[in-house]
Amino acid sequence: MQWVAVPVAIVLLAEIAGHALLNRRTEWYEQSAPKSVDFVFVGSSRVEAGFDEKAFQQRLFERTGEFHKAWNVGAGNSTMAAHYLGIRNFIGDRGGAEGLTVFFELDAGIPSQLFAGTWKDSWVRPDAPYVLSGRFRNEDVGPFLRSNTSPQNKANILTRFGLRSSSLVQYRDGWQSNLMKQGTKAVEKALQPISPEPEAVTSGQINGLNNDPLAIEAAKRANRTASRKLSVDVDDWEAEILADFVRLVQHAGGKVVFVEVPVGHVIKLRLSGARYEKDKAGLARAMKAWGTAELDPQFTTTLHDFPDLDHLSKPAAKRFSAQLADTYVDADLQRT
Repeated sequence: MQWVAVPVAIVLLAEIAGHALLNRRTEWYEQSAPKSVDFVFVGSSRVEAGFDEKAFQQRLFERTGEFHKAWNVGAGNSTMAAHYLGIRNFIGDRGGAEGLTVFFELDAGIPSQLFAGTWKDSWVRPDAPYVLSGRFRNEDVGPFLRSNTSPQNKANILTRFGLRSSSLVQYRDGWQSNLMKQGTKAVEKALQPISPEPEAVTSGQINGLNNDPLAIEAAKRANRTASRKLSVDVDDWEAEILADFVRLVQHAGGKVVFVEVPVGHVIKLRLSGARYEKDKAGLARAMKAWGTAELDPQFTTTLHDFPDLDHLSKPAAKRFSAQLADTYVDADLQRT
């Protein structure tokens, strides 16, 4: 019996430790003090990398003399279904959306491809079922089973939901992600004393960006041939989960503001063509019908602001966030 008892004891101890740790930290779309949040920025990894909460808060305080807490919930591999469930639960924890402004990412006038879809489509990306962990509720089971989510991911998500009392199952991916983030920070800090400052150069590597002109031209050509891949192919925006997301926030007393997020110059080349223009015009009409505002900070960027040609660097993110606060105040949206 010992060979059974020892593994069982290890698992029980791990569960006890997991629950103890979870009491001290929060997961995606969870806040220890939800009523203190005034701004939530929803989006993809572009928002995750490009919105600096502290820079936004500081500039907003400088402009208004009032402190407002901002919260970045942008995430890579996230989907519109995951964001809907997340904001729904957050609003419930908050006791409503009064005084809440939800910024929503636009990439040159359209949402990220990740955020196009109806409830009948897959709720997750094929390789990222974990985005629903902790956000799933009993009332979601029926609609989820009727969606076109793959059988494998349905089984994965429903199993996680059934074992939601187990911290080892429910929050495994979150723990791994946070461990990587904390580990990366620790390694970066340790390397700082021995890492020389990058030299200013006109070619080669800058902040991870291949700045060689030939490489840049090659990337541009590759993205031109893939231009159609960045349209969202939406004909009826009212049928989209995004429409339900907007109504959810508005009915709870909050407001949704669409925000143009900086897009890398090479990526911009893929946002073109008749299908893209149709998507952009259709969303503009939908936003007018929904009564939502749109902000474009007119943030000027260079190639050096996008280390991987797609996401803002940390210094650029701080500048963009401060400029977004200026644009918000100048638009007088705090009074609407």
